Amino acid sequence: MELVVAVLVALAAILLALRIFGGSKTINRPPQFSTSWKPPIMEMFDNPLAYFQKSTAVGGVVSVKMGLSRRWIFVTDRSLFKPIFMASDESLSMHAAAPELFSHFFIKTPFVDSSYDHWWVSSKKMTTAGFWRPSQLEIFEQLASSTIEKLMETWDATYASTGARFDLFKEIAQLVALMNLRVVFGETAYETYGEEWKTLFPELDKLVIDQIVTVAPWLPFGKPKRYNQVKARADAIIADMYNTLLREIAENAADASSQPGCYAEFVHSFAGDVEPWLIKEHLLGTVFVAHVNTANILAWTTALLANHPQYVKRIRDEVANGFGAKGIEQDFAQSCARETTRLYPGLVSSIRMAMYDQQLAGTDYWVAKGDLVSVTAHVTHFDPELFPEPHRYNPERFDTAEATKALNNSLAYSAFGYGTHHCLGERLIMRMARQLLRAIFARYDVSIEPKELPKPVGISASNPFAGAPILARIKRVQ
Repeated sequence: MELVVAVLVALAAILLALRIFGGSKTINRPPQFSTSWKPPIMEMFDNPLAYFQKSTAVGGVVSVKMGLSRRWIFVTDRSLFKPIFMASDESLSMHAAAPELFSHFFIKTPFVDSSYDHWWVSSKKMTTAGFWRPSQLEIFEQLASSTIEKLMETWDATYASTGARFDLFKEIAQLVALMNLRVVFGETAYETYGEEWKTLFPELDKLVIDQIVTVAPWLPFGKPKRYNQVKARADAIIADMYNTLLREIAENAADASSQPGCYAEFVHSFAGDVEPWLIKEHLLGTVFVAHVNTANILAWTTALLANHPQYVKRIRDEVANGFGAKGIEQDFAQSCARETTRLYPGLVSSIRMAMYDQQLAGTDYWVAKGDLVSVTAHVTHFDPELFPEPHRYNPERFDTAEATKALNNSLAYSAFGYGTHHCLGERLIMRMARQLLRAIFARYDVSIEPKELPKPVGISASNPFAGAPILARIKRVQ
């Protein structure tokens, strides 16, 4: 007990010091901003929309301390977005910011490894080719489709036939974990680790963004201890799945017609001389990002559609008429998912790191080398001048691919980023989302309790709000 108290006191002292000291005195940096006694970074994670809306009211560019001299700068003024999104990695670097931000998760070693720059370039090329090539997307979509069909049969037996209620967000998180497992690692991994993975990975999703884990992942007790246990197990499973995949590839090497059948095989075929441990880190990162974004979109969209039968009817009509059968078509299920990403964006901020002292374009402020700079589209998504009745769920805002493109080009909507660092996995995420939404609502009537959805207070896909879960019931469509 004394050790616990000592550690907590030490943490409190560190956090207090971070709030009192810091900031370069030689350049005009954005003002620091806080609205409570909490460290601003925790305040932001507690309620991102409220924090960013308040910061917009005081000028649209604010900062919080990250140590004795460094700051995290949040930009909420839309007129300043484009120069940040389009900045080169030599100026405002995304790849330098990523390991800094997530060093306690899957990019721990590359954070200090000299090969990281090389890996970042290789990883980006593989991700771009894997998630943007139509031929590869079709393979991944087929894997997702067959997995969804199996999982819907389980829903039939467990919930539809019994009328039992279930935790909607938890169930969707487990379903997405299994779907991603099969897409990334293939059938053997799905059959071997599916049952364990569907509970392990959603737990990792919740733990990795926990405030205590984020601040002190090294603590030997409580959530940090559990996080390290779960992370170690996920690492071990990833390693075993990848090694198994390598053996299968070696066994099929003589077959010249053999094509990559999952994302991991595709990565291996393009990896060249990249070290195997870096490939494993990349695959874990890919699974995590795909899980958080896809589960977040699907759970919220399912809950929202349960309260909007007029939109469910449009999805069912399109399925019945065969529209949207090809992934290249933007069907209404995708419109529904897009509107969900406006209301509940998985990407709260797009993050860059300043590579040298520089003036923030369009302002009188400067950022120092090492500062993080974030574009926070959370605010523009709720601007009534851009989206009338912004808190109302209205998928018709994204009724066509042209409408979606126009909103993104104007930076009114940037749930998947913009420009140079637009999310590489967007196409796959949206295809998987549409597949599952069409499968669920063509097959089931869904009702939820409570009908009034709580406001999210965190960014975990499997439990994004405090208090009781959203309970769902399903029954087969007659």
